[in-house]
Amino acid sequence: MRINKLSVQGFGPYKTAQHVDFDAFADDGIFLMGGKTGAGKSSILDAICFALYDSVPRYDGTKARLRSDHAGPEDASLVTLEFTAGDTRYRVERAPEFERQKARGTGTTKQKATAELFELRGTEWHGIEAQPREVGPRIAELVGLNKDQFLQVILLAQNRFQQFLLAKSEARQEVLRSLFGTRRFQDYEATLTEQRKQLDAELGSRRATLKQMVEQAGTVARALGLTEQAAAVPESRTAEALTPWLAGLTDAARQLVLQALDAAETADARFAAADAAHDSRVALRAAQQRRAAAEARLAELRAAIETIDAERAALAAAARAEVALGAVTTAARARTALQAAEGARERALSAFVALPTTEGNGGSPAELALLIETSTQEQGALNETLALETSLPALHDAVEQHARQHAAAESALAEVVERSTALPALIAADTARLAELRLTAARLDPESAERDRLAATLAHAQRVVTMQPELAAAREAEFNAGLKSTAASARLDRLRARRLNGHAAELALELRDGEPCAVCGGREHPHPAEVSTDAVGAEDIAAAEAELAECRAVAETAREAAHQIDSELAAETALAGTLPARLLEAKILRAEESIASAAAAAAESDELAVRLGEHTTELRELAAAVAACREALTLAVTAHTAARTRIEEGEQRVAEQRAGYPTIAARGEALARTLAAAHTLADAQGAVAVAGTAAAGANAELGERLEQQGFDSADAVSAAHLDAEQRAALERRLRAHDDAIAATSAILAEPELAGLPVEEVALWESEAALQLARTERDEALTRRATLGAHAASLRELVGTVEAELAASADLIARHEIVARLAATVKGDAPNERRMRLESFVLAAELEEIVAAANARLHQMSGGRYLLEHDDSIGYRGTQSGLGLAILDSHTGAQRPTHSLSGGETFLASLALALGLAEVVTGRAGGITLDTLFIDEGFGSLDAETLEIAMSTLDGLRTGGRTIGLISHVEAMKEQIHASLQVSVSEQGWSTISQSA
Repeated sequence: MRINKLSVQGFGPYKTAQHVDFDAFADDGIFLMGGKTGAGKSSILDAICFALYDSVPRYDGTKARLRSDHAGPEDASLVTLEFTAGDTRYRVERAPEFERQKARGTGTTKQKATAELFELRGTEWHGIEAQPREVGPRIAELVGLNKDQFLQVILLAQNRFQQFLLAKSEARQEVLRSLFGTRRFQDYEATLTEQRKQLDAELGSRRATLKQMVEQAGTVARALGLTEQAAAVPESRTAEALTPWLAGLTDAARQLVLQALDAAETADARFAAADAAHDSRVALRAAQQRRAAAEARLAELRAAIETIDAERAALAAAARAEVALGAVTTAARARTALQAAEGARERALSAFVALPTTEGNGGSPAELALLIETSTQEQGALNETLALETSLPALHDAVEQHARQHAAAESALAEVVERSTALPALIAADTARLAELRLTAARLDPESAERDRLAATLAHAQRVVTMQPELAAAREAEFNAGLKSTAASARLDRLRARRLNGHAAELALELRDGEPCAVCGGREHPHPAEVSTDAVGAEDIAAAEAELAECRAVAETAREAAHQIDSELAAETALAGTLPARLLEAKILRAEESIASAAAAAAESDELAVRLGEHTTELRELAAAVAACREALTLAVTAHTAARTRIEEGEQRVAEQRAGYPTIAARGEALARTLAAAHTLADAQGAVAVAGTAAAGANAELGERLEQQGFDSADAVSAAHLDAEQRAALERRLRAHDDAIAATSAILAEPELAGLPVEEVALWESEAALQLARTERDEALTRRATLGAHAASLRELVGTVEAELAASADLIARHEIVARLAATVKGDAPNERRMRLESFVLAAELEEIVAAANARLHQMSGGRYLLEHDDSIGYRGTQSGLGLAILDSHTGAQRPTHSLSGGETFLASLALALGLAEVVTGRAGGITLDTLFIDEGFGSLDAETLEIAMSTLDGLRTGGRTIGLISHVEAMKEQIHASLQVSVSEQGWSTISQSA
């Protein structure tokens, strides 16, 4: 990965747009980012990290303050970064969340965070992501590193430079996994583990199934009747133990089934003989009972002969009566109809004569016809007038209703006119008051913004007061710690010089007569040096070095603390301004009073605006209401006049048509009664004439039929008559009697009933013998079927168990291989090194990284230190493979990396970072690390070591890598000519200048 260009605006200390072209440093390979403390050098690295990961390392665990404090509400905040991943160039534009000026009105509104990602295709940029939640994951995918990994191998921020060196194996593995793309080995491990789990489950299932089937075989064997000893399941469930046991069960079951087959055949033969004997006796007894029943039935039928003959005569008389019955019925009905018609005629005549309108009418057919015609015509003329008379009450009600509507319309019109006259004055007063309130409310947002600005300024001023003594104390602590560190360094130098002076005495202690001297090679040692009483040993040097490392760590901590407080105090002072706190508090109080007044005016103006709108709407509605009321009044007057005219005309016409009756309806009812009586009398006279003719014809027909069928009278016909159901019942009884005599006589004539014993045969002995044979046969057949089913089930179980044993053997072999391989790959036993497969692969990569790092660390440390790959098993048996340690050539012993001093840790971390970049860049398929940033750390090096470190970095110029350094060390400024210079303007914000 290579960082190409960066642009920042409204970010950190940068208010205006600033641009950095990192590609311009490609020829130099190394450049320095310089400027005063707090100017904003580290903010350049913050902007790079923010653009890629929407996060800044210095704000981890706290609320980020990314937007520039110098930017106003109308100023934009934006970071644009161009970088190259693989062979493709990308551009990311990201803006933090901030307050901006409202587009309309006064005040500010929150501008949401934005992010966009572009890809360079040819000479044009093409957008590929446009949402913050999508841009972040896509960049991590392109770069191949998450934020923490990026800060360990590319952007080495303050206090993070040594993280990869001091990281635990797990954290170092995550970084190396991303850099070398070894996640596939983790996938291999997961695949093997999943296969082992599947085989575990399958083997457990097979064992459970085998156990269940073996126990089921034992249960079946006991059901067959085998002894408990023979059916007992062997304790060992191996194939060697189960095979002979299963074979024995199968043989025993076969013998039991053969025995049951023989017993069933014998019992079945005995049952067949007993069944044949019993059937013979049952048939003889049935024939005896059949003959006795036929004799008894024949005697019973012969006793009923007289009754049967009488029923034959009655059936013949009923047949003759059926022929004459129709004429009898017809004559009776004709007489009844004639009598009914004559009675109806008399009743109709009495009702007709009693009516007052029929006086003088004798009821003759001619008179009735004339009366019906005249009455019908008169009734038709009255129907229209009757409808008019019925509607008169409704017409009176309508007149009253129209009168009420007239009065209501006049009242509504007066009320609407009065309200529409009063509203314009109210609207004018509300409009004037609303203008005053809105003028006052317009001050709310400006006063609130001014109050917030003053409150922030006051807070900064108060913080300045409290931080000044803190800075003084921190600087004093830094000065004291520096004095102690200087004294410890001088003491170490003195001890090293004394040890060098006494080194000859140490060598003299190793001399042996006849052996060559390690210095001159001579085998004679005439004047060996003597050890002085104040000689300095290795343990003295080690103690002094430990003391120096501790003092330097304390001094570095004190320096960083003072620097932090100084930076914060400078920032707070710039933000506090020049006004005294009392004046700020008074201004805040006045602003709050104005805010309260404006807020109250805004609330009242909102209420008044709603009321004014309601009044305006009401006035428009009232204008329409006046017109509607006037139209309603006109309609009411017209309707009332029309209703009164209709009722006067109707009353005059009804009076003319009553003709002496109280109402038209009463006159119509009298006419209806006359017409009804006349029609009834005419119909009754016609019915009498028709009924008399029909009765005479029916009597003549009856006399002829009685003579033909031999009956004296109609009553004799009725007595002999039988209905169809009665005749059918007589015919069935006669036919059944004749059929029964014939059938009974045929039974008694059968040959097999002749010569039978008189005494009835007994069946109890043959039934008992048959039942006993049946029970024995059923028991034998049941036992045969049960043993056969158990034997078949046992044979099936034995076959299944044998198949399971064969399959389990193969599965066990596969399981052992996969389980051993999965455990080895995972780093469990039998893996003696406790190293995972991925860790093993990464350990090889780490060895190359260590080798590349040592080529520089050996030079930078003057040959004293080398990094060593540590793959020993961790504490309490934890997995190993990616440990790092330091080999100290002064002691020849290995020690932890965290035991190094601050400057030594910086050198080891720098060497490791450069070695890591070299190996990763050279690895095919890995992530290229073409850009490296280092923030501070050089100040902890002495002049000689700094020169060595600079020579090492200078050697990277030809490797195509670009390294950016942040440092205040003057010697570095003299050696590195390419630079970014961060300056603070008179207004307080920073600018960037670039020189290559």
